[in-house]
Amino acid sequence: MYHRLDVYQVLGGERPGLVVVNPVALSGPVLRRRFQQQFGFDPFEGLEVAPELVHDPTSRGAAFDEFVSDLGRSLHAGSGLPVALFDWRRGTPVLLAPPARP
Repeated sequence: MYHRLDVYQVLGGERPGLVVVNPVALSGPVLRRRFQQQFGFDPFEGLEVAPELVHDPTSRGAAFDEFVSDLGRSLHAGSGLPVALFDWRRGTPVLLAPPARP
């Protein structure tokens, strides 16, 4: 669904300050390099990727959820911006970082 936002931003000028990334797509060399150029850091630096995700990046489960959470924390640490995950199971965004306050 993030592709739809890209279209709205480019063609309609909607929400220009919002950055939406797909963690699997961001792991590709071209998008990763663009991200580094735009934001000045590599969100994958120091991040461990489970072997099953390296071989099948479309797999789902605990390893994928952990990877996405770790990437979210890395994005927050590098940018200082809040990071949310759109949980397709719940149909709602979930704040990953900064951690929700009690």
